[in-house]
Amino acid sequence: ELAHGIDAANAARVNVDYWEQQIRRWALRPYPLAEYGLRWLKAHAPVAPHVAIVHGDYRTGNFLEQEGRITAILDWELVHLGDPHEDLAWVSLPMYMGGSPYLGRLCEPDWFFERYAQQAGLAVSKAALHYYQVFSFLKLAATHMAAARCFEDGRSNDMRMPAMGSQIATCLRQMDKLIETA
Repeated sequence: ELAHGIDAANAARVNVDYWEQQIRRWALRPYPLAEYGLRWLKAHAPVAPHVAIVHGDYRTGNFLEQEGRITAILDWELVHLGDPHEDLAWVSLPMYMGGSPYLGRLCEPDWFFERYAQQAGLAVSKAALHYYQVFSFLKLAATHMAAARCFEDGRSNDMRMPAMGSQIATCLRQMDKLIETA
C-alpha cells in the first residue's frame, strides 16, 4: 500500500472517486451521461499491474524535445499514483492523434505499445487500455467542466474557457461509444 491508501487493487477506484468529486465541484448542471460513466467505471475497475507515477496529461505538447530526444516533461498538475495504463490511454485519445492514425501524430499505436511493453517490462492489457480510454474521456469532460465553471464564476475572462465547456457533451458521447464497445 502506498500514499493515500492506493494499491494495485484499488488504484482505478480511488482515481474514479477523485474525479467524481471534481465533477460534483465543477459541473454547472447535472450530466446524466457522466453519472452513467462513473457507475460503469466503478463496476469495471481493473486491478493495476502495479502502482506507478501517472503523469495524467502525457501527450505531444507536454514535453520538450531536442535532437530526437525528450529533454523535459511539462505540465505535472495532474500527477498521481495509479495504473500505468492511464497514461497510455490518454495519449491514445483521438484528439491527440491530430486526425492521423498515429499516437501524438508520431508513431503507430501497436509499435508504441510493444515498445512500451519492452521498455517498461509490462504487457499492455487491451482491456485495461480500453477502461482507461473510457476514463480519459470522462476526465477530459471534467476538465472542460472546470474551465466553464472558472469562466462562469468570473475567475477568468479567457474565452477559451467557455469554448472548452462546449466540448463536454462531445467527450461524454465519445465515452459512451467506448462503453458500448466493451
